[in-house]
Amino acid sequence: RWALLGSVALLLPSLAARLAGPWLIQRLIDGPVTAAARQGPSGVDVAPVLAEVTRWGLLFLGVAATGAVLVLLREWLMNRTGQRIVFELRNALFRHLLRLPVAWYDRHAVGWTVTRTTSDVDALSELFTTGVATVAYDLLTIAVIMVVLVVLSPQLALVALVLLPAMIFVSFRFRLNARIAYRATRASLSRMNAFLQERLSGLAVVRLFRREAASSRRFDQLNSQYYRDNMLTVRHFSLFFPTVDVLSRAVKMGCLAWGSWLLVGGSLPLGVFVQFWMY
Repeated sequence: RWALLGSVALLLPSLAARLAGPWLIQRLIDGPVTAAARQGPSGVDVAPVLAEVTRWGLLFLGVAATGAVLVLLREWLMNRTGQRIVFELRNALFRHLLRLPVAWYDRHAVGWTVTRTTSDVDALSELFTTGVATVAYDLLTIAVIMVVLVVLSPQLALVALVLLPAMIFVSFRFRLNARIAYRATRASLSRMNAFLQERLSGLAVVRLFRREAASSRRFDQLNSQYYRDNMLTVRHFSLFFPTVDVLSRAVKMGCLAWGSWLLVGGSLPLGVFVQFWMY
């Protein structure tokens, strides 16, 4: 519990370091860079401007390094915690299997049980190591950045957030389809592993009754079903990511077009626009 809480606690400073970078660039552009540009090439003293730009650059580098260290600590702690949870879960599951009555194994294939104990538990590892941290970090990032965008430029934020409902719809639709596809894939893998275990453990009987060809055909059917279920999952992923990419590019182009009008009209500083764009 403490390791999970520590991982979650590192989300806030990691996000702060991530948000600090664009803010530093905005201060640099609207500060010394804009002041030097207004003075013109003939009236500006280059040495102090370069010194100030260097200081801002070193500060940006320090913030980036701090953010990288925080991400390293968070990822290490979360992955270590996830692997520890899965380690204990697999041991507990095996102890439970040893206590089950023999009649239970008559109703369940050994290959099915092996799949539950190995690959299905590994899928839980993905949840504990990346799923929880990624969801928490992404939700926190979205909430904070939405507020920051509105504070920076309400007009430009309206353009940036106009397609957010479409992204939410696409994401929830993908989640539903992916869940169905993944469950079918896990079931197909269980059936294939169960058949494989049974045939290999009873290989002498298979050869005695000359069932090699029939077993090969049956395995081909199970393998084909597993292939089809996997391809359905691939299709959902291949549709989801390009759709999200198109929507995100539409948001960027809308912000670029409307932000250009605001820049020309003088109602939006250049540094704020760059900061908004990076967020």
